[in-house]
Amino acid sequence: MLRRDVLRTLALAAAACALPHEVLASDLWAQVDRAHRRVLSPQHRALVGAIADVILPRTDTPSATDVGVIDFVDVIAEAYYDADERRAFVDGLDAIESLAQRTGGRTFVTLDAAAQTRMVEQLDRVGSRTTPAERTYGRLKGLVIHGWYTSERVQRDVLHTQVVPGRFDGAAPHLVPALPGGADAR
Repeated sequence: MLRRDVLRTLALAAAACALPHEVLASDLWAQVDRAHRRVLSPQHRALVGAIADVILPRTDTPSATDVGVIDFVDVIAEAYYDADERRAFVDGLDAIESLAQRTGGRTFVTLDAAAQTRMVEQLDRVGSRTTPAERTYGRLKGLVIHGWYTSERVQRDVLHTQVVPGRFDGAAPHLVPALPGGADAR
């Protein structure tokens, strides 16, 4: 393993420690069924997608929506949040939408890119996270980043992660070293 691979793995492990407990399950992406909608309404899905693409836009790497982060967030909300957390999350998304309408006069999705970026930067600057919009944005940002980094496409094409480096040779010979003094090793 190369030094940079070790450093990348350590950095990802350190980042995982800062994530909410609900995103640490190992089979999250296996649960993503794009045909099955879980918690998020079409309007919430559009809002999550727009915010996700402000956080992680398409550059020379895929955007958050390119790798299916909306479905990932939906799975987390459905499978790992209890009813109160789900309600708070959806209410927080509604609060973000209300903030967009108060400050920009339109829904978040219909704001121009500069206005969307300004609003996300405003939510990102908040330190206390006292309002539902601020709390939900903080949680959503963590989910978006985790979903993006753990997606198969990012792992394979961007990070070039090898789960098992090297090769597997199931028929490799097993050599038993000779014992000192000429004794048979068998």
